[in-house]
Amino acid sequence: MATSNSLQAFLQDHKVDYKIISHKHSDSSFTSAITAGVPSDEVSKAVIMRDAGHDYLMAVVPARHRVALANLNQLMQRDYHLASAYEVDVLFDDCSEGAVPALGQVYHMPMAVDDSLLSRDHVYLEAGDHEHLLRLDAPQFKQLMSGVKHGDISGRRVNQPRDSQGASAAMYF
Repeated sequence: MATSNSLQAFLQDHKVDYKIISHKHSDSSFTSAITAGVPSDEVSKAVIMRDAGHDYLMAVVPARHRVALANLNQLMQRDYHLASAYEVDVLFDDCSEGAVPALGQVYHMPMAVDDSLLSRDHVYLEAGDHEHLLRLDAPQFKQLMSGVKHGDISGRRVNQPRDSQGASAAMYF
């Protein structure tokens, strides 16, 4: 599968130009960036959040970053927490586990996107499996993100050292 069925139909319906990038099997968006030979700050990662009322939100951050929960909740004026793996599997049943495309519109899910992705020349999305990325040029990505709330919602980079006591001051996913 090069793209999920839902993603492929959405991109065709909206006449979105994209390029499929094949890569070796990977287990995360960050690993996809490495195996595809593209900058990890240009690969988007979809993190699915849920509030107490079971309303979902897709937070989109660079692959090597984590969601800064306090920043996200402030931006959205809600109290979101990480959705369970089971919930994600049910919501994205045409995607491989952990390979959710960072386009909430495809799945009728509200989104928030990190500002850093809006300043890139290209943005790569998981295609719904663990062996393909979709490359969108900046104008296409920005068009898809028009109307989506955006802000500084990503925290420290994954594998980046914590403070001198080994702790983090905020929650990250």
